[in-house]
Amino acid sequence: DEELEGKIKSLTEVLITKQTEVERLNSERSSLVMKLESLETVLQAVERKNNQVSVPIEKEGFVETQTHKNKQIRDALNTIDKFSIRLGVFLRRYPHARLMVIGYMLLLHSWVMVVLLTYTPEVH
Repeated sequence: DEELEGKIKSLTEVLITKQTEVERLNSERSSLVMKLESLETVLQAVERKNNQVSVPIEKEGFVETQTHKNKQIRDALNTIDKFSIRLGVFLRRYPHARLMVIGYMLLLHSWVMVVLLTYTPEVH
């Protein structure tokens, strides 16, 4: 009986230390996320400042300049990339949403196959 109580006490202590460790790691993670977000903001500000200046680049004998259109394309691609990463994280966290997306894709593909296989064009 005393041995069982000793095991319970030791397991309780281990649990408390593990919970403390988890809380410490969560707070450390939160602070690192905040630092990362602030550094991303600084980086975006620096990139905006650098993109305002047109810098000639010599490439195989030709001189190219970074235009406003290139910046817009890069920004659009970065936005799409960020969205796809967030969507992937969302689908990884929520398996029900993942199943719903897969089900929707199967339903959509099967509907397209039905339409393609049953469609008969009109002959005039």
